[in-house]
Amino acid sequence: MITIKDFKKGDKVYTLTRNKGRNTRPTISEREVASVGRIYVTIGDGPYSQKYMNRESEYLYEKVDFGESKLLFKTYKDAEDYIEKSDLALWLGCISVGKAEKYSLEQLRKVKEILDN
Repeated sequence: MITIKDFKKGDKVYTLTRNKGRNTRPTISEREVASVGRIYVTIGDGPYSQKYMNRESEYLYEKVDFGESKLLFKTYKDAEDYIEKSDLALWLGCISVGKAEKYSLEQLRKVKEILDN
């Protein structure tokens, strides 16, 4: 589980735009942490800044008033793993992404391997 305390100003981090409901693959972007407060990790400055908060998961969740929230990851690999985990959950069909969070990526990979045989 990742928390705000895992970030420092100037860290390279990775945002994931999931593009839910669109016929587009998720995109990962490298960004830099502008500030770390008690409640939010801020990326960017001015009117285009983005604030991310704890989600009790392997990512932080963007605070937005409307639209789709982006996810913030410490490493590029963590963002890629989230995409793979989401794809595996969708592939299984019976497990939503929210429910899949209680399983590890390795567990979902093994389930797929077993069912493919």
